Amino acid sequence: MRVMIIIVLFVLVANILLDRPVLLSLMFAVALAVGLSPELLPAIVSVTLSAGAHALSKRGVVVHRLEAIENLA
Repeated sequence: MRVMIIIVLFVLVANILLDRPVLLSLMFAVALAVGLSPELLPAIVSVTLSAGAHALSKRGVVVHRLEAIENLA
Protein backbone atom coordinates (compact mmCIF):
# COMPACT_ATOMS: atom_id res chain seq x y z
CA MET A 1 0.00 0.00 0.00
CA ARG A 2 2.81 2.39 0.85
CA VAL A 3 4.52 1.61 -2.44
CA MET A 4 1.37 2.52 -4.36
CA ILE A 5 1.01 5.81 -2.46
CA ILE A 6 4.66 6.68 -3.06
CA ILE A 7 4.37 5.93 -6.79
CA VAL A 8 1.19 7.97 -7.12
CA LEU A 9 2.66 10.93 -5.23
CA PHE A 10 5.83 10.76 -7.32
CA VAL A 11 3.83 10.81 -10.55
CA LEU A 12 1.67 13.67 -9.28
CA VAL A 13 4.68 15.77 -8.27
CA ALA A 14 6.49 14.99 -11.52
CA ASN A 15 3.49 16.08 -13.58
CA ILE A 16 3.14 19.30 -11.61
CA LEU A 17 6.86 20.04 -11.98
CA LEU A 18 6.51 19.53 -15.74
CA ASP A 19 3.92 22.35 -15.73
CA ARG A 20 0.98 20.11 -16.53
CA PRO A 21 -2.46 21.22 -15.28
CA VAL A 22 -2.99 20.27 -11.63
CA LEU A 23 -6.46 18.83 -12.18
CA LEU A 24 -5.31 16.59 -15.04
CA SER A 25 -2.29 15.51 -13.00
CA LEU A 26 -4.51 14.64 -10.06
CA MET A 27 -6.91 12.70 -12.26
CA PHE A 28 -4.00 10.79 -13.81
CA ALA A 29 -2.59 9.98 -10.36
CA VAL A 30 -5.98 8.68 -9.19
CA ALA A 31 -6.32 6.59 -12.35
CA LEU A 32 -2.85 5.20 -11.73
CA ALA A 33 -3.80 4.28 -8.16
CA VAL A 34 -6.92 2.49 -9.36
CA GLY A 35 -4.89 0.66 -11.98
CA LEU A 36 -2.20 -0.38 -9.49
CA SER A 37 -4.63 -1.67 -6.88
CA PRO A 38 -5.39 -5.03 -8.56
CA GLU A 39 -1.72 -5.54 -9.38
CA LEU A 40 -0.59 -5.00 -5.79
CA LEU A 41 -3.54 -6.78 -4.15
CA PRO A 42 -1.77 -10.17 -3.71
CA ALA A 43 1.21 -8.44 -2.12
CA ILE A 44 -1.01 -6.38 0.17
CA VAL A 45 -2.94 -9.47 1.29
CA SER A 46 0.27 -11.44 1.94
CA VAL A 47 1.83 -8.65 3.98
CA THR A 48 -1.37 -8.18 5.99
CA LEU A 49 -1.69 -11.89 6.72
CA SER A 50 1.98 -12.07 7.71
CA ALA A 51 1.51 -9.15 10.09
CA GLY A 52 -1.48 -10.97 11.61
CA ALA A 53 0.56 -14.16 12.02
CA HIS A 54 3.32 -12.17 13.70
CA ALA A 55 0.86 -10.52 16.09
CA LEU A 56 -0.64 -13.93 16.93
CA SER A 57 2.80 -15.43 17.51
CA LYS A 58 3.48 -12.76 20.14
CA ARG A 59 0.44 -14.11 21.99
CA GLY A 60 1.68 -17.68 21.76
CA VAL A 61 -0.53 -18.84 18.90
CA VAL A 62 1.13 -21.05 16.30
CA VAL A 63 -0.09 -20.54 12.73
CA HIS A 64 0.88 -23.32 10.34
CA ARG A 65 -0.93 -22.00 7.26
CA LEU A 66 -1.06 -18.30 6.45
CA GLU A 67 -4.47 -18.72 4.77
CA ALA A 68 -5.96 -19.87 8.09
CA ILE A 69 -5.70 -16.32 9.46
CA GLU A 70 -8.34 -15.15 6.96
CA ASN A 71 -10.98 -17.18 8.79
CA LEU A 72 -10.30 -15.55 12.18
CA ALA A 73 -12.08 -12.31 11.33
